[in-house]
Amino acid sequence: RAGLIMAGWCGDEECEEAVQEETKATVRVIPLEEVKWQAKKCIRCGRKAKRTVYYARAY
Repeated sequence: RAGLIMAGWCGDEECEEAVQEETKATVRVIPLEEVKWQAKKCIRCGRKAKRTVYYARAY
């Protein structure tokens, strides 16, 4: 499926690589300004999210 998802990320490169390996999606946008919805947990490991990011697949 095409599109973006907004999710939490702990900032750990291992989590980013695991998400990419499992879903073929990579971090596409890291908002510079605070977004309305802030993720509380990392989508991969469940630790506290340092950033809310957008993941998407490349086609």
